[in-house]
Amino acid sequence: MLILHGENDAITPLEPVKKFSAEAEKLGLPVQLAITRDEGHGSLHNMNAIRDIALTLEHLRTIFQTQVEAIIS
Repeated sequence: MLILHGENDAITPLEPVKKFSAEAEKLGLPVQLAITRDEGHGSLHNMNAIRDIALTLEHLRTIFQTQVEAIIS
């Protein structure tokens, strides 16, 4: 599970997201919480948006690579 979150998000506060992430990890779920400094609800700065896209693509690559390897073997 990939969670992208702005440090200054006024719509969805960071603390409950951190708690959710920690609880998911306790259940054995793979979790990556990426907190973006100086962002609110969404990426307004180009470099942060590019970083979010790169993290998302890497996350998807990992998921699909695992599925392809399971099918092949």
